[in-house]
Amino acid sequence: MAEGDVTTKLKRGHWENSVEGRPELSSGFTTKDEALQRGQSLAAELGTQHTVAPYDPEDERNAFGYDEAGATPDEA
Repeated sequence: MAEGDVTTKLKRGHWENSVEGRPELSSGFTTKDEALQRGQSLAAELGTQHTVAPYDPEDERNAFGYDEAGATPDEA
């Protein structure tokens, strides 16, 4: 990724846009649509690329307290 490139991804149950080398421009969103709209417009403003990271089911599972075996913390 190049400086200023914007990536939209699901992280711990929330959508976020991260900007390569510019963490002060990164932001979080409740919905994917909001994140995509802002990510696209931010990349256009910066003259950079916007990408959407592949969905990683591990992010969702870990966001809700499940361990690698699929047990909740109370069950582990």
